[in-house]
Amino acid sequence: MGDILRVLLHTSPPTMLDDANKMVENDLATCQHACRTAVNHTMQTSPGAMLFNRDTLVNIPIIANLMAIADIRQHLINENLRRSNAKRIDHKYNVNERVMMVEYDPTKMEAKTHVPYPIVRVFTNGTVSL
Repeated sequence: MGDILRVLLHTSPPTMLDDANKMVENDLATCQHACRTAVNHTMQTSPGAMLFNRDTLVNIPIIANLMAIADIRQHLINENLRRSNAKRIDHKYNVNERVMMVEYDPTKMEAKTHVPYPIVRVFTNGTVSL
């Protein structure tokens, strides 16, 4: 909203208080229109269309297939999960193996890794006890 006002002020600055008020009202109406007609990527429809089952620009009914929308969302979730899991390195830990402990935000003078620790216990979910 601030960007729209900034552009309007530079292109045609208001001379009267009434002109400035009209400019702000017009800017608010433009922002409301943009928010109401913005199409959601996952649901492929605008919030107003989902809420009122009618298109926000043309007065026609919209029938939302909620099962299809849920399927699309689940497909996107599964695809994102597959993509993030593909980056993982699989490793099976064993008791008495030695592992380095990594500190993720050390200060300037601290070491990033600590001495190798022996693994005492391996849990079924892949976590270990040192």
